[in-house]
Amino acid sequence: MAKRSNFKLSPISTWLVVGAGMALTGVLACCPEVIPYPSLGPVGTFLHYIAYDHPLLIRGTFFGAAIIHFVEGIVAFVMCRRMKLSTRDTLLWTLQTVGVGFGSLLPLRALYKKNKTKSQ
Repeated sequence: MAKRSNFKLSPISTWLVVGAGMALTGVLACCPEVIPYPSLGPVGTFLHYIAYDHPLLIRGTFFGAAIIHFVEGIVAFVMCRRMKLSTRDTLLWTLQTVGVGFGSLLPLRALYKKNKTKSQ
């Protein structure tokens, strides 16, 4: 009989919000000229202001968030290894945490605490 998976997929809303946020921040940081600011109304005006008047802020935000997501992925990997999860579950948790960050780390932390109390 196959072993039950310990992986829990984050809600699609989390993927959409984090993905859109990272994508928009990345575009503003790396190639702000591709965004059609006038067609976005007041949001476009704000984005233009951020991209062109505060480029260091937006770059720092993007690269900082990317680094934080990567570190969260490492934390997820270590937690999975300590819980002795399968290679598949470890890979899924790690990739998901790199993708959505804290939204994936919270349920993994709950699983970690549950496994820790179970083993004591």
